[in-house]
Amino acid sequence: MNYLGIVERLISAATDQENLISLNFAREGLKAENVNQLPEAEAQKRFVYYLRPFFIFRLYPSVYETGKWVRLTFDDYLRGINKELNRTGKD
Repeated sequence: MNYLGIVERLISAATDQENLISLNFAREGLKAENVNQLPEAEAQKRFVYYLRPFFIFRLYPSVYETGKWVRLTFDDYLRGINKELNRTGKD
C-alpha cells in the first residue's frame, strides 16, 4: 500500500493551515521511516501513529472527546480518510 500517497491526497484536499501542519508532520515522519518499504503490519502501525493527531484532533474531534480513539484500528483510519477524500472530491 502507498501510505505516503494517501497522505499526499489528504494534503491536496486540505483546506486550512492547521490541517496542512498535521499532514506535513505525518508525511515527513512516514518518509523518514521509509514506511512504504516496511512490512505491512509495521507500516500500518507507523501510519496510524503519524496520522493520529490529524485524525482525532482535526478530522474527528468527537472521537477524542468520547475516548473512542484508543480502540480505533488501521481500517477505521482508512474508512475515515476515505470519507474525507470523498467529501472533498479528492477520492
